[in-house]
Amino acid sequence: MSMTRSFRSIAAGLLLVMVAAIAGPLVATAASPAPSPAASGAATGERTVTVSAGDRSFDALVRYPLTDPAWDGSTPLPGGPWPVVIFGHGYLSPVELYRTVLTDLAAAGYLVIAPTSGGELFPDHGRFAADFSTVIDWLTVETDRADGWLAGAADLERIAASGHSMGGGAATLATAADPRIATLATLAAAETRPSAVAAAADIRVPSLLIAGEIDAIAPVATHQRPMFEALTGAPAALRIITGGSHCGFIDEGTGGLTDALTGFACDTATIQRETQLAITGQALADWLDWALQGDAAAGERAWSAAPGDGTTLEARQS
Repeated sequence: MSMTRSFRSIAAGLLLVMVAAIAGPLVATAASPAPSPAASGAATGERTVTVSAGDRSFDALVRYPLTDPAWDGSTPLPGGPWPVVIFGHGYLSPVELYRTVLTDLAAAGYLVIAPTSGGELFPDHGRFAADFSTVIDWLTVETDRADGWLAGAADLERIAASGHSMGGGAATLATAADPRIATLATLAAAETRPSAVAAAADIRVPSLLIAGEIDAIAPVATHQRPMFEALTGAPAALRIITGGSHCGFIDEGTGGLTDALTGFACDTATIQRETQLAITGQALADWLDWALQGDAAAGERAWSAAPGDGTTLEARQS
């Protein structure tokens, strides 16, 4: 075996080991998605913050709706309070690689916070999951701070946990543990240690699992489907993107060692990355608009697979 192939095998093996300890009726459709939320032209902003609560401190990327283009950050973020999405990154995947997903969520009207913790070579999945609660603790203080830019910005009664791969597994652990999280919506969620599959059985809020049909890193059959089958305590949906891959949920990288490792270990989709990301953005927005804001029209879309939307759906509404 060549050195290149050996390195590729090692990188792929590392990803598999660290991401995973181990996805009713399906409706086949063609891939022709609706535009993503960001395509509406809604303005968003971005800021890196330090999240600090208790004995934990870490950086996080915040993406937010920008209702006033003239806002300079010196006064409270206008337009709030916004529902909150806490997003967990995948194994060795910088939060910047999720800018398309995070921007789509912000464009749809959500305050999105993506912790950078959990980026170690050997991450503690349980600790990463606990950092979702750390974010909520920090937000509780910041949204009450009259002189801060986040004053009044977060609606702490409407919080979602989300994430990709390892981050999706961590979001599942967090949702099972923290009653302040009102819904779960994950992308290619991977089994973790402690077990996200076992934790799913304790979840009592609506949950959406979005998966790539031909995910070769965290396959539907051994990751998302067991989680879906364990989610018996509340409404749950498993939406599978036809021809979608594991790495189709992240953006193209811009270089560096992490991008190189991700590239070596990535799988291949049969649809364009832009198509998978557009499907993902719309599916997340529909689910969150229904689960957190009671939007009936969004709910109809969230619980169905329309011809041409590029997905299949398995759902349990009770």
